[in-house]
Amino acid sequence: VVEALIEDGAIINTLEYSLSHGVGRAVLFRHKDAALAAKAAQLIHDRVQRSRRGWWARRIPYDFTLRLNGTRSLFCSKLVHLAFKDASDGTVILPPHMTRLDMKNPDFFRRIGVKAVETFVPGDLELDPSFDLVAEWQDYRATPRLRAQDMVMTKIFEWMELRGAHFQEDWPVRMVAWFGRLSSHLSDDIKNLIAGVVPKVPGNMSRRCIATIAMLHKTCEGLVPALQAREQASIASTGRPVHPRDALAHLETIREKAGGKIGYLVEV
Repeated sequence: VVEALIEDGAIINTLEYSLSHGVGRAVLFRHKDAALAAKAAQLIHDRVQRSRRGWWARRIPYDFTLRLNGTRSLFCSKLVHLAFKDASDGTVILPPHMTRLDMKNPDFFRRIGVKAVETFVPGDLELDPSFDLVAEWQDYRATPRLRAQDMVMTKIFEWMELRGAHFQEDWPVRMVAWFGRLSSHLSDDIKNLIAGVVPKVPGNMSRRCIATIAMLHKTCEGLVPALQAREQASIASTGRPVHPRDALAHLETIREKAGGKIGYLVEV
């Protein structure tokens, strides 16, 4: 698998490794032009392989801007965009219809470094008629957790957009962010050695971005278990999981009881 990850940048991993990190669903799309698909795959594989061959090679870091221009940094679907652009000599530009990111409350995107107004997200490929879905893999053991996380993220973005909520740092988060910046300068070998204790932080990840991701993680940590507990109670009493409508309503009740502050998310 040739992919672009926040912690590693553009990298080549085994399929087993990629699927072993909490993935609940993976799909394989293939362009209807099989020769073009094969050429795109080979070109991007060779580009990434060259970037990681030897200590002197220039690695391709993760692109936090989510802009599609430039080739020095890549994010997950920009890697696919570049592969098909190069393979077709610029005649195939993905996606045909991009996702817009213009929000009324852009605070979160600014904090993590996003500068694009519209971009290519993985879901856009599902709407492209030039690609066929040829394989799908799912791990249903992960489905309940991912379902809860998706609903929490839906509500967090809704609160940011409709209620003006934003993340508010405190001293522990600032310390985590500065420590993360310091650890970003360590070698890859040392980062891999201590990855079980200290999350891997890329060298181009800003202090503010590290702080925001930490605050998002901590805020979700307080909400996801609440949904999981409600799910288990529903299954025990009715034999069915909670309907998404009821789960979202439960999150709204939690927000109301919290008085405008949930974790690190604070309403203006």
